[in-house]
Amino acid sequence: MSKVCIITGSRATRGSVIHRRGMAKKKGGVGRHVTKNVARFFSPNLHTHRVWVSELKKFVRIRVTTRGLKTINKHGAYAALKKESRRDLTRSRNARLLIGERTRLAC
Repeated sequence: MSKVCIITGSRATRGSVIHRRGMAKKKGGVGRHVTKNVARFFSPNLHTHRVWVSELKKFVRIRVTTRGLKTINKHGAYAALKKESRRDLTRSRNARLLIGERTRLAC
């Protein structure tokens, strides 16, 4: 399962950690020195949640960040997931189900 939020589309990003040694000048030392730059990944704050979608009258299991949960609370699950499916951020199973359900409901 990929580390992607179904609502916001945020994913793991690459960054680095800077290792330093020495004491800061304002504390009486000779200054801080960079000793190495280590690559790392910053992963999003993802949670798997079962969300009730009242328009479909069923639960949908989604992987969502905490910011995505706030979006769902503000706009509602169906509106947030519908907007996500329009943008085609991810091709998860639940997104495909909702797209299919939306076209069936529109007919």
